[in-house]
Amino acid sequence: MGKKLFGLVEVDNEEETTAQPTAAVTTFEGSTPPATIEAIYTQAGLVDAEVSINKVMQLKKALPDSLASDVLKQTLIGVMQASGLGYKEVMADAKARVDALTEAKNGFGAVTSEKVAANSAKISELEAEIDALKTGNNEALLAQEKQAKAIDAEMQALGDIMSFIS
Repeated sequence: MGKKLFGLVEVDNEEETTAQPTAAVTTFEGSTPPATIEAIYTQAGLVDAEVSINKVMQLKKALPDSLASDVLKQTLIGVMQASGLGYKEVMADAKARVDALTEAKNGFGAVTSEKVAANSAKISELEAEIDALKTGNNEALLAQEKQAKAIDAEMQALGDIMSFIS
């Protein structure tokens, strides 16, 4: 079921108006998963649907793709004016949304960078431990080989003397 947007064009009100991640996002153990776009807007206080760039985005999606760019722009501006949706308010809403998204992106980026750096340091420590264990294994195998040769030599000597005196 659609609804009239600005009383002119029917738009599907079930349609998602903001971009959402489509792929699974991997997070680090113990970290907060990235917020949805809607959650970022809510946290930034951008919940007023009456003065929202999203209404303009919905209207643009509802208009035919075949409209020339300048006709589309004038249609959008005309509908905004006819519905009492102020250009400055819509643009301020858009800027506030871009700022909120930028802040969220940078914040998650910083957290991710810190986690990656910590994990990289831990990986380096573990690689050093692995190298030490490999060295220990090689030394143990060399010692075992040396001992086996000494034992074989002693067993050979005992076998020789036993054969000699038998």
